[in-house]
Amino acid sequence: MTNVSENYTAADDVMMCKESDRQALLQFKQSLQPVDQSVNSSLSPWDKRDCCEWMGVGCSKLTGYVERIELHGYHWLVAGTISPSLLKLQHLSYIDLGYNDFNGSLIPEFIGSLKNLTYLDLSFANFRRPILSQRGNLSMLEILFLGGDVFSLRYSTHFFHHKSEKVFSVGDLDPLSHLSSLKNLYLGFTDLTKASDWSQSSLISLINSSTFVTTLHLAGNNLTSSATYPWLFSVSRKLKVLDRSMNQLKGPIPESNFGNMVSLKDLYLSDNQLESGINGSVLYEIAKLSSLRALDLGYNHLNGTISESIGQLSKLLLLRLAWNSFDNVVISEAHFSNLTRLRALVSSGISLTLKFNSGGIPPFHNLHVMMLRSYKLGPCFPEWLRTQIHLRALHISATESSDSLPYWFWDCHTPRLRHTMAILP
Repeated sequence: MTNVSENYTAADDVMMCKESDRQALLQFKQSLQPVDQSVNSSLSPWDKRDCCEWMGVGCSKLTGYVERIELHGYHWLVAGTISPSLLKLQHLSYIDLGYNDFNGSLIPEFIGSLKNLTYLDLSFANFRRPILSQRGNLSMLEILFLGGDVFSLRYSTHFFHHKSEKVFSVGDLDPLSHLSSLKNLYLGFTDLTKASDWSQSSLISLINSSTFVTTLHLAGNNLTSSATYPWLFSVSRKLKVLDRSMNQLKGPIPESNFGNMVSLKDLYLSDNQLESGINGSVLYEIAKLSSLRALDLGYNHLNGTISESIGQLSKLLLLRLAWNSFDNVVISEAHFSNLTRLRALVSSGISLTLKFNSGGIPPFHNLHVMMLRSYKLGPCFPEWLRTQIHLRALHISATESSDSLPYWFWDCHTPRLRHTMAILP
């Protein structure tokens, strides 16, 4: 955890902190309960004279007013409640209390009165109703992290020290529709289908019509195809990041879904039940998304052919097709023709044949991660691997190769590779 104050405080001999802000923070601290001694030690310096030097607190260099509170649970893990003393911090613009344990309480209504907030993270913090309950006055809010059932923390590397009850009420989504400056919205693992107004939610209208929303994360929400596709047809042309992973999307994806996503950069549809719709024709439509950097279709039921048009995504950094139902599909240079920026190729667990012409060198040369378990790479060890000098992780076991590792493999890759699983029968 870095000291937020490093970016905000002036010279050490100058008292920056306002006494009124200091007292408000001390009241806020009293409402928190560190869950272990390391966190308690980190909060102990909150008794020092200058609150701008406290860990997790950031002040303006110009005025000395507190602008940031950053107590993310990955570093702190506190329990307790959120004190209304935060209302006294009139210049507060940034709050990160995600991944903590607020004991199944409701998100305090006064949060909606912090009118200068531009960033708010209350995700995975064990709130009984993980959505703001009042419209409030958050007209300047640009980035919002909410939701997160604590039982979904199996997807996280962090664990709570206290048992918590499962989120049992999503509540009303209407307050979110009035966040007129919102750019990035994260509502993962919340089961939005249980919201009282999901089917006619004005939140959907906001997302579709807003010229501001560019990032939308709705992973793990039990969303079905019928609850998703109708409004996805008219999604904002400004949307850059769309995450629909770990939902209940089934069957083929209607091609027209992508027609309006001209600015899309990251598309995550993994861990659903998509079938056969991602074939040549649909990938042809995806290939029209010329700004795409990340495409994740892993852990679905996709089959059929893979269109060579995927090779036109010249800005692509991540391609993940792992654990689908592709069978005996041949992948050639044409599928990678313009993927010169590719950093991660993750396609394990599918029966694909990777066939480059003899002596052929793939267009990508900056791969850091390559996971091709169960690929058919041929009886001989692929010579083109010696061109991938930046690899950090490589998995090419069960690839039907009877060849042994050539001497050049260790010369090229040993200093860099962190995980190597190569050519196992």
